[in-house]
Amino acid sequence: MGLAELFQQLASDMLTPGGIFDNVPIEATYYSGAVGESSTYDPATQVVIDNETAYAVFGVPDKINYRMVDNVNVFPNDKLFYVAGNIFKNAGLTTRNKPGDRIVFSGESWSVVKIDTDPVEAVFIIHVRKP
Repeated sequence: MGLAELFQQLASDMLTPGGIFDNVPIEATYYSGAVGESSTYDPATQVVIDNETAYAVFGVPDKINYRMVDNVNVFPNDKLFYVAGNIFKNAGLTTRNKPGDRIVFSGESWSVVKIDTDPVEAVFIIHVRKP
């Protein structure tokens, strides 16, 4: 096993229920395909159908460090949500976020601002904001 695979496995063990910590990761639903962005219109029924795809993921929410807050790109109420890279990819999320993606955890819906990762994609860091 190479170093990259070791980091990926450790991240998966820490950020997956039943891994190292049973009660730390929480379940979330990642919605890809913005409402209105990938909508289809049925002229016969005159109804707009939103084509959002839901993905079940597990992760850990975190507060934004106050030093990161600049009120231009990062606001005080923003959060980070850490997801194991292989869980993120296994859920079907092979591309980075698109405008309008959102994630729901702890009963709240958050807009996805951006997604960062490390060089071996062991952990995806999802920057979220209240819509």
